[in-house]
Amino acid sequence: MDIQRGKWLYYVKSKPALEEFENPYAHRTDELLTMASEHVSAPIQHLFLAERLAVAAISRWVHVTHGSKKVALGNCLNGVLTFAMSHAAASMNIDPDKVAQELANLARHAAEGRENPDGNAGWLLHCNRALRVSRFFGDPDSKWKIVGILKSVVLVDHLHMKTLGKARMRSTLSQVVDPFDGEVVRVQAALLKHLHEWSNGPALWNILDYVAPPGWARNQTIMRLVRKELLQAKAGIFRRCVLRFKIFPYRFQWLLFPNVPSPLKDVTAKQVYLSHDCCLMI
Repeated sequence: MDIQRGKWLYYVKSKPALEEFENPYAHRTDELLTMASEHVSAPIQHLFLAERLAVAAISRWVHVTHGSKKVALGNCLNGVLTFAMSHAAASMNIDPDKVAQELANLARHAAEGRENPDGNAGWLLHCNRALRVSRFFGDPDSKWKIVGILKSVVLVDHLHMKTLGKARMRSTLSQVVDPFDGEVVRVQAALLKHLHEWSNGPALWNILDYVAPPGWARNQTIMRLVRKELLQAKAGIFRRCVLRFKIFPYRFQWLLFPNVPSPLKDVTAKQVYLSHDCCLMI
């Protein structure tokens, strides 16, 4: 459909057919293939081949979301990335049995307090990582697994961007620790909504239509993995953020919020008066 002209475009196979088909809006097939190559294939190749995949560090939350999105996109594109990564170890001529034996020898030498005589510890770790990557992507269920993981990663990344992101996107301390409308509360609510949405009608999970088998909403295996990822993310935020922001000195902010009930402010003020300086961390 030509949006500018408001006309349908018809594609024919050869030039004689074009002459016989008297339609001013008809185009040849080779033009369509050229257009697809320039506007579809080339951007996809540039996305996956122009730069290597960054190594994600979950402990510092570096490249986690970027890498997860790229892997999920590669899975959705007819499984092109899944196929390539599942054969990575084989293309590198890595023998799984040999690597397992060498790792066992390395662990034995470490337990005995001896150095590895071959000095190939780094090489073994890289080979073991390649084997684990190929094993994961060789699993037919890896397509929907990475999408389930990506959902929780994106929600948690929103909180990281609000606290550690660029200055124009970063929230103030009051906007983060607000017990009713803070960034932490919003992320917790979003995780809970994704959990509830699965049973009430999976509108937030429509992306699984492209990577999961039919009837995925009633698949217990998929549901358990997705819920596990969401619950782990929710528990981590509760432990790292919610519990920390309920104590002093963060709780001083509660006295400034207009949406905090007066009884809760009175309790906070009494705790400030009765607590020792060491407990208030001031």
